[in-house]
Amino acid sequence: MISNNSVNNLNFKMSYIERPRKVNGYHVATEDELIELNKYTDDLIKTAKYYRKNLVKGRVIYLIKNKDQIMALPVRFGKENFAHLTGISFDRKKASQMLDELADGKLVQNAIFIKNDGTTFEKLARISEITKVTDSNVMELGQVSAFVQQAKKLNFNKAIKPSDKALLALKKIEPKIYRPYSLINLKTDKNSYSDYSKVPENTVVAVLSLTRNQLKGFSIGTLSVNSKYVKDGRQLTELTTKMRQILLKEYIALQSRRKQTIKQQTKPTKER
Repeated sequence: MISNNSVNNLNFKMSYIERPRKVNGYHVATEDELIELNKYTDDLIKTAKYYRKNLVKGRVIYLIKNKDQIMALPVRFGKENFAHLTGISFDRKKASQMLDELADGKLVQNAIFIKNDGTTFEKLARISEITKVTDSNVMELGQVSAFVQQAKKLNFNKAIKPSDKALLALKKIEPKIYRPYSLINLKTDKNSYSDYSKVPENTVVAVLSLTRNQLKGFSIGTLSVNSKYVKDGRQLTELTTKMRQILLKEYIALQSRRKQTIKQQTKPTKER
């Protein structure tokens, strides 16, 4: 029986047109490792396409039950972060380029690097879990360092659990913004219409997106809703309206801080 990879010739190959550069913490894939890597081409391409289409355009906002309130956890899924989630690297290619290369099925590379610590294939075994991160059934985990051994080693701050088999570690990159850091393999208001007091702690009730629109403003969309706790349209409208006000205010403040920082960095120095 011929696999889909063989039919479409979607296999990783190394051309060695140029001498591979040295990459700290990685080594050039051996012949056996390349064979093993080709078992994951389908999952890698599908996940890369999903990541590029759904995650990189702005922020993904997780609305989470926290101490009888609904809190927002904004995550920026940058292009450059996808490479770190796979545990592989392409010779002479930036991390941000690798996402496009994989999504476009460009698997012939000068050289392909595998991590020295042996985690590459552990990550690839769960890479398709990334497609579940916009599902409101994911769980945000508090106090991850208390029960995840890798938390201290990888120095991540929070985690999203897309399934019982994987954990997506998140690392803070700026005030109130997190980025995906590593995919780890794991064998209410008084006058509010809705009462979230009975929702289990750290439960994700909805996943939103925050992106720029054509008018250079900001748009908030709904990626998924946890129907177990958000029962109808009125409840969703209440939830998203409240978060829209908070998120846009925070996002605008963030852009203002960035512009101020750039202005200070580019300010000409006075000649003595």
